[in-house]
Order: sequence, then C-alpha cells, then structure tokens
Amino acid sequence: MSGDAIPFFNRYPMKIFANQILADPQADKRIGLYQLGNHRARMGIMTGLPSIYLNTLEELKLFIKSGKNIYVVMRQSDWQHEFQNLPMTTQATDTGWGKLFMNKGKIGLLLKDGLKPHLSKYSEGYVLLKAAGNGKAIE
Repeated sequence: MSGDAIPFFNRYPMKIFANQILADPQADKRIGLYQLGNHRARMGIMTGLPSIYLNTLEELKLFIKSGKNIYVVMRQSDWQHEFQNLPMTTQATDTGWGKLFMNKGKIGLLLKDGLKPHLSKYSEGYVLLKAAGNGKAIE
C-alpha cells in the first residue's frame, strides 16, 4: 500500500472546518453540529470553543437566530434536501466515513477493486455553514 492511500483512510473533516472557523477574526463564535454527535468533542478540542449538539429542526432554528458568528456543521445531504431555506451560507465542504456495516464480502471486494471505485458508497459529505446572524425570525 502506498502513501497515496492515507488520505482515503485518514478522514478528519472537522479539521478543515476547525481551521476555517479559527481563521474568522470575529469574536464570540458559536458552533453547532446538527445530528453529528460523534464529531462534537473533536470540533471542541480543535477549536477550543464549545460546540453544541443540535438534534432537532427546532433546536437548529433557535441556535441560528441566537446571535452572531454562528457556525453549523451538518451532513451535506441534510443541507441539500431539508435546510436550503435557512439563512446560512456555505463556508467549506469535506467528506468523512459514513456509518456502514462491512461484512467479509464487502471487505473482500475492497481488497480486490481497491477503495477508490467504492469511496462514494462508503463516505458522506459534510458542510460548514455560517448563519446570517441578523436575528430575524426563521420560517
């Protein structure tokens, strides 16, 4: 296995997002992760900022209108299919491993074909969004 395979196995999408958030010079940044609880602690450690787990649409809406400098991380599929109407703009995108069951047959197929032809099947996209922060009511 060559070193070219490392980016396929070492997926840390929160690192790219943490760097993007830290590059923002504004103070009092708040971070919410919509239904991504396993990444909440990682984001908090990498930014040194508290990150909040958002479980429902109502929690997400309240978080967005709670102030300025609001960042939200969610699955790209959730953003595209359910939340395009929310007042947020895309700051960055990345991919990470999805939660899938791997049996002996699937592992054998990966060993036979390599990972690249199957990457989209076993990974999921994430998006970092920044809320408009104008405090307006959200429909």
